[in-house]
Amino acid sequence: MIAARLMRRGVMPAVTARVTSSTMPLPRSMLMPLASFSSISRSTVGTTNSFGAGSGSAGKPLELKYLEANGSLALALPLTGDPHSEIGLGMKLFSLHPTTSVASFVSQVQLEDTTAKDVQIRTQKGVPVAPETAFSSLMADDFQIVLNDKVLRVAAPVFTGDAYTSLPQDGGLDMRAIAHKAAIIKLRETIANHPKWKIDVTEFKKLAADHGIPPKQASQVLHAFHQVGLVFHFSQAADEELKSAVFLKPRNILDGYFDSLGLIPPSTQRYVEKRQQLEADLAAIMPEHDALLHLQAQLDETAHKRTAVYCYLSSAGLVGTGGLYAWLTFVEYSWDIMEPITYFTGFGVSVLSYFWWTLTTSEYEYGNVYDFIYQRRRNALYTKSQFDPIKLDNLQAKVAGIHRDIADITTKLTKPTCLQAEFLKEK
Repeated sequence: MIAARLMRRGVMPAVTARVTSSTMPLPRSMLMPLASFSSISRSTVGTTNSFGAGSGSAGKPLELKYLEANGSLALALPLTGDPHSEIGLGMKLFSLHPTTSVASFVSQVQLEDTTAKDVQIRTQKGVPVAPETAFSSLMADDFQIVLNDKVLRVAAPVFTGDAYTSLPQDGGLDMRAIAHKAAIIKLRETIANHPKWKIDVTEFKKLAADHGIPPKQASQVLHAFHQVGLVFHFSQAADEELKSAVFLKPRNILDGYFDSLGLIPPSTQRYVEKRQQLEADLAAIMPEHDALLHLQAQLDETAHKRTAVYCYLSSAGLVGTGGLYAWLTFVEYSWDIMEPITYFTGFGVSVLSYFWWTLTTSEYEYGNVYDFIYQRRRNALYTKSQFDPIKLDNLQAKVAGIHRDIADITTKLTKPTCLQAEFLKEK
């Protein structure tokens, strides 16, 4: 098992203290800018000996940075024709848009420094860049600027570092920085839904590139993801296979590791705690649920009994009416006298049937009559007893939902330990 391999290599003890949810955001230290620049309207704004921090030769490379307000780029170049430098090598600050082409930038440099006869832009490996290439494509990685006989290294903006300001202090908004953050969020969602549980670093960088994150920044994003527990990547491991692996399901790894130590895995503990919480919720609402259910049963039974009494009385009335008509016909009067009475009695019943249909929009049948009387009796009892059937329905639905959740958790706990995290859903 992978957990056993990680234990033997001494990796897991270093990360168990950093168990965290996969929905935790990136730490603030990964997002806080260290430098910012004012908006610059002209291509050349003056001289400075600090902007860019270095000549770009053997020491620290020059830095291509974003401006805070308008998303433009800023780059300081050492121009030999600058008389303000103590050593004859001053720094000229250039402002350009990401859509600026290489040819346009070269023209700006030669316009500012007439001694710059040979100005070229090359890739990090020294391959010349096409003149029509825009800086938005060029700054995907570090590159070189050749000024006459000097080769200056330029560091491209860093995604998660200090090369741009996401939310400047003046309340402005750098939309490019927000787009970069959106790419990282989208990458995190892709990783969370990835079918594999492990990939190599090369495949991770390819995923990052598919989301618009350059290879240079992909390594920093991977490190940040490891720090917050979104993935596991042991870059300092002695084993080459482990060093090149990116574990996309850190919960599965931790569950297997804890299980191998004879401890309760984190996912199992989450399930147990969730089931205990559901059982506590169920115990809290069951007394009220049972009381309302018992009251409803009593009221319904009383309504049925009263409706049955009405039916018995109606039956007795029909039998009595038949006996009365027979006595009037054969004893007191004759059929000649009773015939019109029986006719109008039948016609009256027909009128009452039509009135019933008009009132209830149902056929005049014994079952419908019984239900009508029962509903009226029951509603009267509900009102008199202040019983709320809607409240009982809601409680019954809640109890049924809790029972389903408990049964679902019980089923998930029967899954292998290394797979339980796959079924763990945040609510």
